[in-house]
Amino acid sequence: MRSALISTDAAVREVLRHTIAVDGRGLEFSVEITAPFGEISDEQITGLRHADPQLVFLDFDHDTASHIRTAELVVYAIRKGLVTLP
Repeated sequence: MRSALISTDAAVREVLRHTIAVDGRGLEFSVEITAPFGEISDEQITGLRHADPQLVFLDFDHDTASHIRTAELVVYAIRKGLVTLP
């Protein structure tokens, strides 16, 4: 399953990479974004769109409000049919 990881925390990214490597059950990170939410570039957004992840891991540790808003927007887009799930 294609997945994406958005986290500024190197330790969180390493734990997730290790966990998936040990028993990822078919998960693979198609894209990994390490920039804070407000600093994510257009190129990174384009890469995320092209990767078409089925699962996105958001690290809420440092920027909780922005990540919650992002999750809300994704759910809204799915419900309105603006994006589709495979």
